[in-house]
Amino acid sequence: ALVLSAAITLALWWSITRGASRLAKWIVVVLTALAVLRLLISLPSALQGSGSIGALLLMLGTVGLSIMAALQLFHPDSRAWLGEDAAEDAA
Repeated sequence: ALVLSAAITLALWWSITRGASRLAKWIVVVLTALAVLRLLISLPSALQGSGSIGALLLMLGTVGLSIMAALQLFHPDSRAWLGEDAAEDAA
């Protein structure tokens, strides 16, 4: 499951960087939002001691990096790469 998850993530980011795929961008954004939701759901039980502190820190770090990466997709140069500025200018 971990290898499949990593392969999907790498394929999405490859699609964004090499293929300028807007669909892949939004899939990454949705998956990041789901990861944040999963973190928020599991956070109370982790803070009550039912999980290890190392796993919680790893999850916080992973979700934090995912958020930062997804936010980069909305910068002007990323939007230009994905052709979003040209589409909005034409409309």
